[in-house]
Amino acid sequence: MYIYMAIIFFFMLLLSFSVAQPIFQPPAGCPTHCGDTEVTYPFGIGKNCSRSEEFNLVCNKTIDGSYKAISLPASRTELAVLQSISMSQGQARIEVVVSWLCYINSRLIRGGESTVDLTNTPFWLSNTENSFMVLGSETSAYAKLKGSQSISYTIGCLSVSLSEQGLVNGSCSGISCCQTAIPFGMKYYDITFDKSYNSSHTTSFSPCGYAMLIETKNFKFSTTYLTKPDSFNKDAKRFSAKDAKRFSVVLDWAVGNETCKIAKQNRTHYACVSTNSQCVDRATGQGYICNCAPGYHGNPYLLNGCQGPLRQGGLGG
Repeated sequence: MYIYMAIIFFFMLLLSFSVAQPIFQPPAGCPTHCGDTEVTYPFGIGKNCSRSEEFNLVCNKTIDGSYKAISLPASRTELAVLQSISMSQGQARIEVVVSWLCYINSRLIRGGESTVDLTNTPFWLSNTENSFMVLGSETSAYAKLKGSQSISYTIGCLSVSLSEQGLVNGSCSGISCCQTAIPFGMKYYDITFDKSYNSSHTTSFSPCGYAMLIETKNFKFSTTYLTKPDSFNKDAKRFSAKDAKRFSVVLDWAVGNETCKIAKQNRTHYACVSTNSQCVDRATGQGYICNCAPGYHGNPYLLNGCQGPLRQGGLGG
């Protein structure tokens, strides 16, 4: 009797070691959109709908009463609003608030400085898609940047034009508009102005100065941004809610901190679970994203998520 029970226990124990841990998948009923923005796993809205807490998003009600924005919950700023997520490229686009200050009769009448913190999220600022820009007739600003592992930098830009005749549309070489590259892998920035340079001497034609991290290709300098501040505000509003001065910034993202080679050794936590999926290392050397193999389309983070093969003229992956 005891021998029989011991044999049964032994086989049950052996079976428990031989069965792999289940791969987590989101339950049915998870939201797939927040307004017009599509939300795709490993991201999710609500309990158990994302791969992990860092991929969990919050659908917020905007000022006009619609649900068109998704905020990043781990961000230290309430003003970073997600516009879109690219699964195949491992990128996302957010709205960020522009830092600004204005003068009337040599007196500072209003101003604001912005901060975005992506610590404890899978995101970092794309150094290939974004630039730090400063606009103004006499405006100097700095961006304090931090990456993982306590890496930090400070970059600055000085924009000067002492007459309206010196303003040039489309030019951002230091005269009324200055831009500079940002370092690789940054997850935090804080913008401040050097108020020893300011537009208090040029209020007759350019009362305001601006500083921002911005998606480079989506911005073209216009002289009316300085001579007619409402023109800048109008263009900024195209990206966001009422009365906000915002433009878009591109983020890169990744799953985990391991390379593909290391991640594949732990199948329980490996993210590329679909057949016909492939793992792609991120350029940081930390983390990876999943894509469907050429000829297949769908979501590589879901079991059987990559469908195909595609025929010529079918959907792109």
